[in-house]
Amino acid sequence: MMRRMIPSPGLALAVALIGSVILPGAVISVRAEETTVISYDNLRDLLIAGNLDLQNDTDSYTTNLANYTQMVETLRTEQSYMQLLAKQYEDDEETAAEYKSSASSLSQAAEQLTKQITNMTRRNSTTVSVEKTIDGYEMTAQAQLVSYWQMSNNAAAKEKSVEAAQSTYDATVRKQEAGAATAADVLSAADSLAQEKNQLSSYRQQTNTLRNSLFQLLGLTDDGTISIETVPAPDLEAIAAIDFETDSQKAVNNNSSVQSVRHNSATSMGAIERKANSETEAVGTVQASISDTYQQLLAQCSTYQAALEAFESSQITYNSLQLKQQAGMLSEADYLQGVADYLSAYADKESASMNLVQAYQSYLWEVKGVG
Repeated sequence: MMRRMIPSPGLALAVALIGSVILPGAVISVRAEETTVISYDNLRDLLIAGNLDLQNDTDSYTTNLANYTQMVETLRTEQSYMQLLAKQYEDDEETAAEYKSSASSLSQAAEQLTKQITNMTRRNSTTVSVEKTIDGYEMTAQAQLVSYWQMSNNAAAKEKSVEAAQSTYDATVRKQEAGAATAADVLSAADSLAQEKNQLSSYRQQTNTLRNSLFQLLGLTDDGTISIETVPAPDLEAIAAIDFETDSQKAVNNNSSVQSVRHNSATSMGAIERKANSETEAVGTVQASISDTYQQLLAQCSTYQAALEAFESSQITYNSLQLKQQAGMLSEADYLQGVADYLSAYADKESASMNLVQAYQSYLWEVKGVG
């Protein structure tokens, strides 16, 4: 089925504001062939249709446990590499923060899957519901899709930073030739350009790695006909309408560990007392877990609001930049750097937006009893 990508109204407005600058994530180029569209909302359907391990897992507890463990290892490996890159770029706070953000998303999914594995190994039965099996795979796919778009947006912003650094370098070389700059100035500009190129290469490499990992998880072949939609904006109304007390009770009732304890038979007074203590412990664990997840959600709400305000401020600055550029008041390097700063603010806003979406989804998983 052919599907045309349509940017959201907010995104269309942003594109209109910046004229020829195309924001990352707006539209993915699609060949005039039948396309497979990957979106945050259809990951579950794609997994059911394409992931052979998942199809086997719905019938096999042993295979399910092994593949869950493999997914956790994959997420942890990607997380560790993101943390390594954050440390590598610790002198560049902005770049380090982007890698830390991606590592956090991957870590959150890995932690929830680890809880699933723990619950599975605690059960008396060797069967796992098909629904919860699919939940674990979907959770992994969501984390990888979020990280993919975060890296993709960072790469798009960094491309403009490289253009700005290249323009600065070229201008410095011309000044040196005219006797208005020193060899040290040229070396400094060259170092800045090399650093920007190195960061861009790293972002691109991580984007491709996460993209390939997502395709593999979904059972898709990269044949040029796959379109990846960006992660939707967070549902702020739904988040504001959360009834934590009600959700906390739902999480308790849906949790497999609590259910297992409650279903255990107890006939003697001693057994009844042990069962009551076990239930109290299990309930307390679930309540602590969903409370922590809820606090993380609130923290991401604050981060998103701050990033949104910063982006709105950058739009004003960008409009001013456009006017100055049209009036011939800016050098090419200054203009390109201004565009790079704007795209960086956009990437930060989108990253915060996706982290909030992921935090809310994690909260919903907790309520559902996943983890």
